[in-house]
Amino acid sequence: MRIRRTLPRLAATAFVGVLALGALTGCGSDEPKADSPGTSAGTDQTPGPASDETDTASGGLIDICTLVTEAEISDLLGGPVTSEEIPGGGCNFSNEDDPRAASVSLNSSVLDEGAGGFEGSVAGISGVLQGDAGSPLDGVGDQAYVKTGTFGGGETVRGSGLVRVGTNVFQVDLSPDPGTNATKVRSTVVDILTLISTKA
Repeated sequence: MRIRRTLPRLAATAFVGVLALGALTGCGSDEPKADSPGTSAGTDQTPGPASDETDTASGGLIDICTLVTEAEISDLLGGPVTSEEIPGGGCNFSNEDDPRAASVSLNSSVLDEGAGGFEGSVAGISGVLQGDAGSPLDGVGDQAYVKTGTFGGGETVRGSGLVRVGTNVFQVDLSPDPGTNATKVRSTVVDILTLISTKA
């Protein structure tokens, strides 16, 4: 009985891991380059709690997980969620009592023009989901992209998206409730990307 409840969560975790790997392959390292203005190699670029403003102009990494709340994600997913940190970076919002309920993972990286820039990140997530061709979004951040499709031969339609704000690229990976159609998956990803663009 426990195995049945755990399998959807394991599938969602595998989906997020592969998408994150695809996007990182596409956009390169999120480590700042030593010659970037305003940064130095090995320096933590996460804004401290005393900062009231985000610093996208200087190339500093914004941790979106500190700016988006459980209540905001809960409203967009239509059910209660709790947030947990993902080892290696990012966060996951899920319903601990119902592993089949919708969940979303968020991740932040610094734009890497040497690895294809935003288009490189798009190529990374586009190669993972089989489904629609994906499309850019006008009016969301400086650049945005959304794609829906299945993952790993599964039947559940999932969604992924990217939004660039300054030099930061934020990735959204949505594992919806089973049976959710592609239109609803896409609109939920767009709503989360829009929320992120207003917070970063």
